[in-house]
Amino acid sequence: MNYTAQDILNTLDQAGLDDIPMFDAGAAFVAPRLDVFRDDTRWAIVFNMVGWDQDVHTQIHPLGPRMRMRTWMGYMNARHSEWQADAQRELGAHADDPLALAQALMEGAALGQGFVAERMNQVQDMVQHYHQSVKSEGPSEEDKFLHPAEIEMDYAGDDELEHGLPRAAQVRGQPVSAAELAELQQLARSNASEGIVPAYALAFIEQHREKLWALPQEVAVFFEGGLPPHFMTLYEWEHPDLANEQKPGELASWQSLARAMAHNDRSAYQPGPANTDWRRWENI
Repeated sequence: MNYTAQDILNTLDQAGLDDIPMFDAGAAFVAPRLDVFRDDTRWAIVFNMVGWDQDVHTQIHPLGPRMRMRTWMGYMNARHSEWQADAQRELGAHADDPLALAQALMEGAALGQGFVAERMNQVQDMVQHYHQSVKSEGPSEEDKFLHPAEIEMDYAGDDELEHGLPRAAQVRGQPVSAAELAELQQLARSNASEGIVPAYALAFIEQHREKLWALPQEVAVFFEGGLPPHFMTLYEWEHPDLANEQKPGELASWQSLARAMAHNDRSAYQPGPANTDWRRWENI
């Protein structure tokens, strides 16, 4: 085994907000899914999130040790523990003499040595890494935000319609049937909604959710060598409260998921209280 449960939790806990979705960040994740992949040498966790924010969209949030692309935040968070340890060593060497510490930092930077110089070099590496990550041969940031479906709206036909009237809709290039479009229009005319999500959008997502989730080939591009074998898919789980700085590793359910992955034992996963219903987060 090339990784442990703690390795998985460390990666999750160091992930940035771009890497783990926030349920209370404006978009309503009407159809969330968590896909888990593993073998003895690789693992991957993918948040596969169908949401609504004035349109139907799908967000991919991939995590794993063989990512082909990292966001700025993810790249910096991955090095946070290393930088913090280096800083503590530097501070410890001059704990009783702040002037000596300042002099050592400045002299080291001038000579290209020591903590400051190392951090400057790592920032330069980060810039180079970022530019390499967005080359055409690798996935781009836009690849995380998909639009597998489109509802074309008419906002001028009836002033009494709060959300407009669907006049056409397609899923992965295929138009919906005339009967379904008529049902969507009827729901739109009712002006019914659940929070920020109009009733016609909820019905549309429920009808087509299997085709709206990102396909394996749309996810695999983020990982060197593609995805490991599929291990588990969850439609409900205990999601960390990221806005209040809760980490996945603090939750017993995520600790058990990491153990299940590390030991290839699905029975080791112990789900906590599910909180992925988007309505729960809307007014938080």
